[in-house]
Amino acid sequence: VVVPLQVVGESRTYQDRVDIRGAELYERMRNSDAVFTTSQPTPGMFVSAFEDARSSAPEAVGLFISGAVSGTLGSAKAALQATDIDGITIVDSRTA
Repeated sequence: VVVPLQVVGESRTYQDRVDIRGAELYERMRNSDAVFTTSQPTPGMFVSAFEDARSSAPEAVGLFISGAVSGTLGSAKAALQATDIDGITIVDSRTA
């Protein structure tokens, strides 16, 4: 299960690799004055992903971008703490 980062630009929020792919994003960045930024997934997105993962396996490991460079890890931890889903292990990759 992949939880996409959000790409914000052109007065819109895209889901990375869902609504927009890298090549298209780079093309828009080259040909537009729009500024694009990223945003971490919401805890709700992680809850859904954890439920999906656990529906097909007794345990799951979530491997996340480093907590030192992104709030994504914190969002995943918050999601797990807010639910009663068990069998999920969260790992900080300590890398981008």
